[in-house]
Amino acid sequence: MISLTDAFKKFKSRMELNEKERQNASKRQKEVREHLDAAFQIDRSFLTGSYARWTKTKPLKDVDIFFVLGEDEEHYRNKHPDKILTAFFDTLVDVYGSSAVKKQGRSVGVVSRKW
Repeated sequence: MISLTDAFKKFKSRMELNEKERQNASKRQKEVREHLDAAFQIDRSFLTGSYARWTKTKPLKDVDIFFVLGEDEEHYRNKHPDKILTAFFDTLVDVYGSSAVKKQGRSVGVVSRKW
């Protein structure tokens, strides 16, 4: 009979992303960052959420990225947040297509069958 410790380790390993899933998610989030970096002056971007904290369990549905706009984009600062979301959305639609990009209330999502 399996020990409680071993059973928990087995359960935990089944919930965690495997190496291929981690590599794929890393590649895709870097790709999104590169596209937005090319289109906008981004001061910095960083991962947030469960993926960044290494607490994400299967299935991986999203990777949260926070973008800090640079000085060249300061014209967005006095506008409703929807303006920059729309600009990000339009940029990502040009890359991934309208069926793969979703504008949400406070974010823009890129749908990927393989995160």
